[in-house]
Amino acid sequence: MGTAGWRLGVFFVIAAALSFLPALPALYMGAPIPHGTGQLWMHRDEATVLADSARLIWGELIYRDFFEFPGPVPFFLNAAVFKVFGVSVLVARWFFLINVSVTGTLLAFTVRSHLGPLAGLAVCLFHSAALVGFWLCNYPHWFSEMFLVAALSLYSADESAKLRRLGSGVCSGLALWSIQSVGIPTAITLLLLSLTPGLAQRRPGLALRMSGHFFAGLAVASSLVLLPFLLGGGLSDIFYDMFVWPFTNYGEGQTDNTGYASDYSHSVRAHAQLSAAPRYAALATISVNVVLPFVLAATALPHLVNLWLSVLRRFEPAPSSIVAVSALAALTPLLFGATRSDQVHIAFLGGVALLGIAAGLKLTPRKLQAASVVLFCTAAVLAATTLAFKLSRTDLSSDRWEAYVARLDDTKWVEKVSVPDDTLVDGTHWAGMRYMFTRRPASPFTMLPGEEHGSYYSEAQWRSLADSIRAKRPKVMLLSKYQFGRVIAASSEIASAYQEVAPGRYLLKPTTP
Repeated sequence: MGTAGWRLGVFFVIAAALSFLPALPALYMGAPIPHGTGQLWMHRDEATVLADSARLIWGELIYRDFFEFPGPVPFFLNAAVFKVFGVSVLVARWFFLINVSVTGTLLAFTVRSHLGPLAGLAVCLFHSAALVGFWLCNYPHWFSEMFLVAALSLYSADESAKLRRLGSGVCSGLALWSIQSVGIPTAITLLLLSLTPGLAQRRPGLALRMSGHFFAGLAVASSLVLLPFLLGGGLSDIFYDMFVWPFTNYGEGQTDNTGYASDYSHSVRAHAQLSAAPRYAALATISVNVVLPFVLAATALPHLVNLWLSVLRRFEPAPSSIVAVSALAALTPLLFGATRSDQVHIAFLGGVALLGIAAGLKLTPRKLQAASVVLFCTAAVLAATTLAFKLSRTDLSSDRWEAYVARLDDTKWVEKVSVPDDTLVDGTHWAGMRYMFTRRPASPFTMLPGEEHGSYYSEAQWRSLADSIRAKRPKVMLLSKYQFGRVIAASSEIASAYQEVAPGRYLLKPTTP
């Protein structure tokens, strides 16, 4: 191995370590979070995702048998890991660590090709020490980010190899079927921009071939994802859950997150208690996250003009221009409020933004590139310092999530009044976790909305829940009065079949046939 090979190997080891180590707190309960001074516990969003992933290995098919609105790819991947290593939060969190480590390492190598090794390592460290911590758990958006970074990294290379475009199409397809709001605009943009080299040369055949390579990869990925639904049914369900329901009902549950980075002021107040140095470092880190999409827009928009001019003036467009504009396309729904845009969702796409910025800077003067590297390094140091400070103040619990759920009063009651073969309908905050560790679900909805999100589910979905309860007759239900009221409104016979033995706790009457 030559000197260049050794350098590349050392770079890989450092990048992998910088991607992996800052995310290690995800393995423990009570990890610190960048956007506050508190701790990140199991959230029902993650519990729902993991429980629904487990439902796949229990013989159910997503969308057909239970409701979800993100794409199926993250659930399929989690289910495969659960099948091999068992269903547990710890297994899911290790898988999450691998996920974000792959993303960070890809970022390091791709940014290195644009701005050099120092910038690559700095971007990698900022991603893992700051952005990943915003939602330190196994969640579909991190898979989508990984696939988008992979798609853009493959397109970043100066070589226009057929296999690179094909691979970029495959990764774009997997991103699309992970989180549709970011995958769709990116896939469309990359598909259209892959035409530009051929159009600039006035060679329609070349334009169609290059875009065809990308489209073939996109089609292959989509075909593989949709195959289980073609064989087992549920194509109409996947269309409704992914592409109809989010436009009609999703917004009802997001009323507390209107406006771009609407929760930024909460982060500022949360850090006010800290002394000056850690407070300013933390707020600078948070602020970088918030402004990244706008920096990307400022960097990428000139490349959009450049691509247009390349077609008009017949000069070869740079792949970095295509990458910068495509990265901006991924963030466009977020910038225009077409999807949720709180700090966490901004962080989900931070890696894509960083890669797009680096690609956009590749064609700028060297002095600007050097200044950008300094800024990347400064942000990385601030992020690492903030994380180290918060870790020093955090008592990471070694408690397992299963044990924590087992100690909950509702869980103890479920264990007391039912046997493991009984199914459960659970509308509480810990619903997904209880499905994983105590009882299988008797409901097509792993998460049930509360009264404050009254129209989050449609009337048809509440009727579907009532139909499931009427058909399966679960012995135990944990429902709020509002949730139980929606169920009996859809099926009055359920009211006579169950008795409330304590607030929010319902048992099937023994006289019910």
